[in-house]
Amino acid sequence: MNPFVSVIVAVYNDTARLARCLAALEKQTYSADRYEVVVVDNNSDVPVTSAIGPFPHARFEREPTPGHASACATGVRLARGEILAFTDSDCLPEPGWLAAGVACLCGTPGCGLVGGQVELFAADPQHPTAAELLSIATHMKHGHFIEQSHWALFVNMFVDRRVMEKAGPINPRVDNGDIEWSHRIHAAGYRLAFAPDAVVHHPARSRFLQHCHRTIRFALHWKQLRQIGGLGRGARFWIGQHLVWPLRDIYRCLLCHPKLTPLQKIQTTFLACLLIPLRIVASFLVGVGLISDPRKHYA
Repeated sequence: MNPFVSVIVAVYNDTARLARCLAALEKQTYSADRYEVVVVDNNSDVPVTSAIGPFPHARFEREPTPGHASACATGVRLARGEILAFTDSDCLPEPGWLAAGVACLCGTPGCGLVGGQVELFAADPQHPTAAELLSIATHMKHGHFIEQSHWALFVNMFVDRRVMEKAGPINPRVDNGDIEWSHRIHAAGYRLAFAPDAVVHHPARSRFLQHCHRTIRFALHWKQLRQIGGLGRGARFWIGQHLVWPLRDIYRCLLCHPKLTPLQKIQTTFLACLLIPLRIVASFLVGVGLISDPRKHYA
């Protein structure tokens, strides 16, 4: 018999896209009686319960403390599944997503965590913006994250509940709780695996301002990871994160991209270069406490 799976979906002010996510989760090829969907409303300004009604697998919970990790931790606490699957309210899982993720988790010896493939898409695929092309080319490279850095994101993650006996539960105080949790699971001796067939589709960032917000938010999150999780310390990591890795991504993901036109390469490279000094300035301002994140939300 297939293991029972709890799909945890954290949501904040995203009713319309949540409805589309839940519709996609109803179409899973996984045994219909062997999974549930736990939707955790992270204190939305407008109640999201209107998006829940037509979907028999979904049930509604609420977590008033702001933060993606807080919402996911609540989902785990209230879930019934042997396996915990995570995705975001703005994602569209493919029909075989659950089956592929569970098969990889159960079929990989010593595996405690699986990250699936995240495919980003433009609002208008025929006319993507430069910001969307930058997002599609450079963001959410789950296979690289797992194999090189030993972490995955809640956007597409599967975890065996038993790993919490050794690694502990999600820390709700860490904004990037998925990264910190992944590192603890790996440190506890579990293998992390990538499941390319467990696919979710995620909207690309359509405006450059969204990339700027993401850059600032990541500076805040990494500061917290250094303080609480001990991750990302040292000058070598700082130089890599702010200079080496961005320049590497510009070369590998943009300038060498086989499908971008010369004009698109120029546009996306220009935007990516603008983000490098912003990343450095944001890191400095966050480090001295001049930038704070009052809500700690992930949207």
